[in-house]
Amino acid sequence: MAFRQIINKVLTRLREDTITSDWTGDVLDSDDVDDYQKLISEFVNESKQLVEDSWGWGVLRTIETVTTSNGTASYTLSNLNDRSRILQVIDDTNDAVLSQMSDELSYNIRVHAVQPQDDLGTAASTLKCPEHIVVLGAYALAIAERGEDGGLTASTAGLRFQDALSDAIVQDQNRTVNETTWYAS
Repeated sequence: MAFRQIINKVLTRLREDTITSDWTGDVLDSDDVDDYQKLISEFVNESKQLVEDSWGWGVLRTIETVTTSNGTASYTLSNLNDRSRILQVIDDTNDAVLSQMSDELSYNIRVHAVQPQDDLGTAASTLKCPEHIVVLGAYALAIAERGEDGGLTASTAGLRFQDALSDAIVQDQNRTVNETTWYAS
């Protein structure tokens, strides 16, 4: 779902005017989007970040390939950032999961990681994680910011967000059962 559509879903729940056309460039720099709509865009990105950080969503998973060099111990994974989570490092040469090793060994490795998206900015930016949860989270943040609006209270909206998030995590966990089942070897 496109960023503008997500913002409009939240604005509709708040009974506010929606954004009628796509903007060019970043939403915060647009003259076609009013200040309240820009605030809602910030809540959408904040909610997106909360959702992404709560679980290693399958849609955010990536594999980074690194060619190692003998004697080099540190590598930069340029596609990952400070919110990324490394799930597993695999020695691609010997097809084995790696544990810590000395600097003298040299392998081609694959890094399985969860890579959260950058903040959404343009009207056509698309969300990877479940949009209904991001909408509920942004709506709860918006209600908390403006106070009671005759509809849901902020605490009720927050509980709906948390329940939906928990349910979605359980559903996504079913796609990666081996990562959430632990046993002694």
